[in-house]
Amino acid sequence: MRFTGIALLITAVAFTAFAAPEKSTVNKTQKSSTVKKNSSKNNNKKKRTPPPANVNISQYAPNGGNVTEAMRKAIKSRTPLIIFDKPGVYQLEPVALFRPVQIILNDGVTIKALEPAPAPKEKKAAALPGLFTGDRVKQIIFKGKGNAVIIGNKLPVFAFASSNNIAISNLTVSDGKTAIEAQNCWNFRIHDVVFDNNSGTAVNIYGGGWNGLLNTQFRNIKSLALNIVADQNGKIPNLTIENCEFFNNSQSVKVAAPAKFTIKPVDLKKNPKYRPPRLTFRSCRFFNNTDLDLEVYGALADGMVRIENSVFTNPANPALKFAEFTAGSGLNAEVVNTIFRPAQTNTNTPVTVASVQDKPFGNIKFTKTTVAQPVNKKAITYKLKKSSGNIAGTLKVIAADGSVKNATLVMEDK
Repeated sequence: MRFTGIALLITAVAFTAFAAPEKSTVNKTQKSSTVKKNSSKNNNKKKRTPPPANVNISQYAPNGGNVTEAMRKAIKSRTPLIIFDKPGVYQLEPVALFRPVQIILNDGVTIKALEPAPAPKEKKAAALPGLFTGDRVKQIIFKGKGNAVIIGNKLPVFAFASSNNIAISNLTVSDGKTAIEAQNCWNFRIHDVVFDNNSGTAVNIYGGGWNGLLNTQFRNIKSLALNIVADQNGKIPNLTIENCEFFNNSQSVKVAAPAKFTIKPVDLKKNPKYRPPRLTFRSCRFFNNTDLDLEVYGALADGMVRIENSVFTNPANPALKFAEFTAGSGLNAEVVNTIFRPAQTNTNTPVTVASVQDKPFGNIKFTKTTVAQPVNKKAITYKLKKSSGNIAGTLKVIAADGSVKNATLVMEDK
């Protein structure tokens, strides 16, 4: 019996000794498998192909033609630089831009928009937002080198919304419906661009701020060349238009209030450092346009409109018009060192200020501004309600015989 008990004890001890290491072996196996999985994940992350430094479109489409798929592949490659490297005509369907990228068009490159395929009779054709579109994107650059052209083919070309740091430069954009549409965009820069023969408004800017047009030409625009609309609160966008030309267009520039908004005057006591937004036209030239050169229209809530060092030549209608320029919290306009040169056959007054509303009118001041050869007509016409308006300053008027008269401007109740 003793022998049997000892044997059983030894057997139990042996079983326990055997079982313990089996458990630890399983744990080690689990740990090693987990480590392998984690390491494989890390390896997969490390193995992700880095984006190429740049992509030449000829890599995907060596013979040109329809490069839509080539462009989409280039965008998906995550490259920061896409180059249309070889001269030629490239056909392109709409593409969406969703990350920072620079697109270069080399000398001799022409991109031609492809019209969308016709929709079945039972369905309406989908509206095309633009050949190049971006929503809430940033750091998008289009740049031409030499003679680079984008032909809209009666379609919109660029359409960006709520986007920042967009630049379009050194290009000719022609034959489009709308060349550029920017809604609530910031730091949107257009420079050294030619807009030619667009059937709709060439450039639409809605709200946003700190945007600029520089050394840009608008010509042969069949509708409105530049349309600037205040934001939903009625504030003029901070925008500078400098050294730009507007000629042979229908109407060149219109600044307007949005359709509906409520004027909320700024409390300057609570905001002593408040600076109203400013819209500036500097060193611009307007000539041979068949409708108004520059119109400021509507009950804009706030801001400063400044026209300086500019020339208006041969307008078919009034060159500058302020209409229903109703003031909110300190809306003002200044015309400084500017020349109006109406044609002798033009019977319209070069400058017109008008309002039929019985509301406070914005302040307008003329400084060092000249009207040349008005030919038996007034240099400026304004008709305002009794409670409206504050027009001040002087106009230097040069008659047809060369005589000069300085006309002092004061509010005239009608």
